[in-house]
Amino acid sequence: MTSSKHRLLGEAARFSIVGVINTLIDFAVFFFLVWGIDLHVVPANVCAFAAGVTNSYFANKHWSFRHRRSRLGTGVQLPLFVAVNLGGMALSTLIVWGLADVVPLVAAKVLATGASFVWNFIGSRQLVYRRASDG
Repeated sequence: MTSSKHRLLGEAARFSIVGVINTLIDFAVFFFLVWGIDLHVVPANVCAFAAGVTNSYFANKHWSFRHRRSRLGTGVQLPLFVAVNLGGMALSTLIVWGLADVVPLVAAKVLATGASFVWNFIGSRQLVYRRASDG
C-alpha cells in the first residue's frame, strides 16, 4: 500500500472515530429533544447536528487531520468548516424530513448520518484541512 493510501485510510479511520463520538452526541440530543420535550424533528435535528459539529471541529483539527499543516488560519478554516457542515446538516435534515413518515425514525436518522458523513469527510479533507501543498 502506498503511503498516500495509508495516510488516507488513517485519516478516514480517525475521522470515523470522531464521527462515532459526534453521532452519539447528535443522537442523544436529537432523541432527547424529540422524545423528551416533543420538539419537531427538523429543529431537533438542527440542534443535534450543531452539538455534534462543535465537537467535530476541535477533534478533527487536533487529531484526525493534525498532520495536514494547513496554511489556512482559523479565521478562514473555521468558516469553511461551518460551511461544509451546514451543507451536511442540510443534507441530513432533508433526509430525516423526507423519510420520517416513510421509515422508522431511527432508520431515517441512520441514513441521514451516513450521507452527511461522506459529505463532511470529503469537504473536511479537501477544503477545510487541506495541506498547504494542495493549493
